[in-house]
Amino acid sequence: MRCGPDGYRGPELQQQWVFHTVWGGQVNRPFALALGAAWRDAFDETPEVHSDNDAIIVLAKATPTPEQALSLVTPATLDVQLRQALESSGFFGARFREVCGRFLLLPRQRFNQRLPLWMSRLQAKKLMAATRDFDDFPVMLETWRSCLRDEFDLDALRTRLTALADGEIQWSFAQTDSPSPFARQLSYEQIAPLVYADDTPEDGGPSQLDTDLIEQAVASPALRPALHPGVCADFVAKRQRSRDDYRPESADDWRDWTRERVLLPESEWWADWQGAPARADKRLVEWTLGDRRWVSHLEDARSLRQSGLMADATCSRARLPTLDDPRDALTLACEVLSFYGPLTEQHIHDLLPSVPDGLLDDERLARDVRIEGDTGLYYVDAQNLDILLRWQRAANRPAFEPLPAKQLPGFLARWQAFGKAATTDHLIDALERLRGYRAPVSVLLDDCFAARLPGISTHQLDAAFADLGIAWHGHSRQRISLQYPDEAALLNPPTTPGVTPLLTGFSDATAGYRFQQLRDHLRDAGHEAELETVNTAWWQAVWRGQIHSDSLDAVRRGAASRFTLTARDHTRSRVATGRRAVAARCANTHAPPASGGRVSGDARRMSPPQLIRSRRWSWRANACTCCSTATACSTVTSSCAKPKTASTRSPGGRSFTRCGSWSLRVRLCKG
Repeated sequence: MRCGPDGYRGPELQQQWVFHTVWGGQVNRPFALALGAAWRDAFDETPEVHSDNDAIIVLAKATPTPEQALSLVTPATLDVQLRQALESSGFFGARFREVCGRFLLLPRQRFNQRLPLWMSRLQAKKLMAATRDFDDFPVMLETWRSCLRDEFDLDALRTRLTALADGEIQWSFAQTDSPSPFARQLSYEQIAPLVYADDTPEDGGPSQLDTDLIEQAVASPALRPALHPGVCADFVAKRQRSRDDYRPESADDWRDWTRERVLLPESEWWADWQGAPARADKRLVEWTLGDRRWVSHLEDARSLRQSGLMADATCSRARLPTLDDPRDALTLACEVLSFYGPLTEQHIHDLLPSVPDGLLDDERLARDVRIEGDTGLYYVDAQNLDILLRWQRAANRPAFEPLPAKQLPGFLARWQAFGKAATTDHLIDALERLRGYRAPVSVLLDDCFAARLPGISTHQLDAAFADLGIAWHGHSRQRISLQYPDEAALLNPPTTPGVTPLLTGFSDATAGYRFQQLRDHLRDAGHEAELETVNTAWWQAVWRGQIHSDSLDAVRRGAASRFTLTARDHTRSRVATGRRAVAARCANTHAPPASGGRVSGDARRMSPPQLIRSRRWSWRANACTCCSTATACSTVTSSCAKPKTASTRSPGGRSFTRCGSWSLRVRLCKG
């Protein structure tokens, strides 16, 4: 196969050799071990070998001919190759663990407690490593006997290898891009260890990357951001404990703090301890060099003198205690500077009595540090620089503070862009914000767009719908959501299984169908095709998410009639489309619910029926069922020849009469 595990094709151009032997696991397993050892000797690479009852897979880079691959293992070389490969295989390790358990060499913590598998594996591996050098260890010997006699059928393998070499077993060769069904189980065995493996490199040694390049990439001044002066000042105040909430309180605290600081300038001491002189404390020492003065702890005094850092300074104590302190002048100077932020070279000379050789080049100091608004170059302790950079990142991170709940409505209105002009860009933005939101039909059509785009017309909304290719999908409790067709599987829950007679009318799931087309299909298929029955099944499929529509006009007309049929919807069965539908609306005739728009459906989606409403007449009437006459005007009077049985007043006070079979309905039209 011209691929790796599970069809992997990497830059190393690995390929797999699949030997479909169908010889069984007792024959294939020793054959695979011997084949791996022979492959390693012949091509100087360690292949990855897997086997089961049906096949053997060898994953390697070498490209031998089929004849060479089949001739690697012979009856004469089988024993030697097994001796090389068996003990290093996982199969041998598993048998060794089983034998150790029979020999009672894997003790439990309690006699009635089961030893976990991972713990028994660990103990068996350690035992094998400890006894590998013994030439007569009985557990190792029993493991070999178990493998060669109980687990392997070497006689059958030798017989088949002999028949293969003599030509009695015929073979064929085929080159494919994917494994056959007989080798798919082995593909899983190849992938499973990789799924749970970590990212440890195969070659554990260090790379040949130049060390100077690594240091330049890590500590290059050009890659470091400039430090903010406020962050540096805050760090120094905390590091030197000069802030009120960090300041030492008692005399013991001040002594311990002096011991930690190693060497304090006079300016950082007298102002913080009520002006008490250091000479008044027996555990503190004063140093003087010209007009400069320092304070240190008595335990550090001799180290400061012997290291040469205070060699030229005068000490207030004649006798200093002798303590074993391995610190040199460079180490002491770095400890002193670790309590400061960025410092210039001149500031370092003013701070220390003497600057040790190599201090400014020491790796414990970061060089060429920049501060915002300052062109000078600074030195700072390397660890302090890491802290300063973290603090600066935290200071630059935007802070979010909770606001009163009463500001939430205003925030949501601004975020939802309420009150924008009804332009194309604003309409597209509103559709994007409402995409995927499930809302009742009336809320989505009448409230959501009206609040965001006051004065928007249905024509603009329908045009944007068509241009963007957005569709609406139905959900339970008569809710709909707007979404792109390719997002349906992500945004919609799985639909109710089962195919209803209505869904069988969608012979092409990608095509659009009208209400009357589906009704005719039901009638032709022998199902009930009454308008009320089809309409109910239609909307049930809509709310289950089984059909959808790319036209808002469909759901808009359905919502106007509360998704039910009225008496006027039963007077006609033909569908008015195109110019006929326009003429019907102008003449105040009435069409079935699906006279406008097209719907699409599949096993999950359908789209609702559409109702035509008059835009011209303020009153509407259906024809009489007996004489098919009606008049649409302020006062409706039937000319039916049958005796009039009732007199009814309209909501506006207008009266009319009807016969017993009159199907008149008066309704105020929004137009």
